[in-house]
Amino acid sequence: MKSGRTISIKSDKLKKIRNNLRNILLCEAINRQANISKEEKKVLFDEFGKIIISKDRSKTDNDLLGKFQDEWWKLERLKRKSICECSYCRKTDSDMTYYSKEWICSECYQSNRH
Repeated sequence: MKSGRTISIKSDKLKKIRNNLRNILLCEAINRQANISKEEKKVLFDEFGKIIISKDRSKTDNDLLGKFQDEWWKLERLKRKSICECSYCRKTDSDMTYYSKEWICSECYQSNRH
């Protein structure tokens, strides 16, 4: 079994900086996803809050929805593949190990090695 590479920080001050930077990046990605969802709802629903079924939407609106979904998933894939959160448990405040083409926290790495 191939071993992973762990990035470990000992200093409490550096851990705090690392965690804050991770939170900033994740919050920005989440905010962008929320904005995309708001724009998507503008296309999906009319002014009275009723859903517009796909056959009643224009081709331009359907293309726009596809673009919104592509952008949303692009951000989601970036979040999942980043060092900012564990791929298994979604922890953001742990030391991370790069193993099998993904970042996982040290606890998940230790528990899944055996």
